[in-house]
Amino acid sequence: KRDTALIETRKKVLIKQMMQKHNEKFFDIKEYYKDITRANLDKISRRESLQIGWRMDGSKEIHR
Repeated sequence: KRDTALIETRKKVLIKQMMQKHNEKFFDIKEYYKDITRANLDKISRRESLQIGWRMDGSKEIHR
């Protein structure tokens, strides 16, 4: 009975450690993709502002 309790305790500790590592890695991945998305949205925004500038001065036509 004592051995079973010891095994259960170790199992719980290992599960807790694995969950913590998983949460850390998940957070890292989430931040990585957030950074990529933010950079892409910035690029889109800059491109759109350039296109609006082109339309306002009439130097280029934009076809959509």
